[in-house]
Amino acid sequence: MTIRASLGVGISSSWEEALESALNEAIEPDGLPNLAFLYISDSFTAYAEHIREQVLDRSGVDTLSGTVGVGLCATGIEIMDDPGIVILLLELPEGSFQGLSIDAEGEFRPLRRNTDHPVGIVHIDPRHKIMAQGFEEFFPDIFLMGGLTSSRVPGVQLTSEHTMIGGISAVMLDQEIKIHSMVAQGCIPIGSTHRVTQAT
Repeated sequence: MTIRASLGVGISSSWEEALESALNEAIEPDGLPNLAFLYISDSFTAYAEHIREQVLDRSGVDTLSGTVGVGLCATGIEIMDDPGIVILLLELPEGSFQGLSIDAEGEFRPLRRNTDHPVGIVHIDPRHKIMAQGFEEFFPDIFLMGGLTSSRVPGVQLTSEHTMIGGISAVMLDQEIKIHSMVAQGCIPIGSTHRVTQAT
């Protein structure tokens, strides 16, 4: 199985310029991508819907998933102090993946929940109730990758249909897509449990 992938990165204080640079890098003349992962700096949150629409329109993909972040990472680059946009376009076999979105109340959008897709790349707003309830209710017996939305303003999830606050966006992959995962970053609790009793 051949999987084509192309990456685009744009760094600019202007969301239009950052998007144009990222799209120009990501879109290949002979490419036919059907899946996009889109990550934008939280300073571009106010323009997220414009960015999402243009990526869908210009790339021609049917399925999109992504979120905002305080910092962004791509191959060989980390974007922390400058606003930026990262776009990953993939051409996967038809039927080998499925987009999924869950709103802030935990209700599934009308996207088919399929247990034949055992791997999920998931972006979760840390305020979503799934963080307290656990993932089993939403993703039973599914290997999850992805991360939490990090933002200095209300974070958004980016999906094929819309931009939403407080939800979950994901792409579910079937057994045909071979995954090699690793921990790129993380955190663990330090010390014993403490209780906050007073704030100043």
